[in-house]
Amino acid sequence: MVSDVHRLFKRREPVELCNAILVNGPMTTWELMQHIMKAKDLDGDDKVLAKALGNRLIHSLRMQA
Repeated sequence: MVSDVHRLFKRREPVELCNAILVNGPMTTWELMQHIMKAKDLDGDDKVLAKALGNRLIHSLRMQA
């Protein structure tokens, strides 16, 4: 299990992945997080990791705004 989600990504990588998928239209945070987990080849069934990534994603997108 990965406990430090900050080390999973390069700088701005989560935002770039989100921008790439949001071209197709609006998505929920959960859908964006699932896309990122697939792109990084992470276990989609890990609920703890999913929640941590979701929180990280929300923070990254708010900082971009």
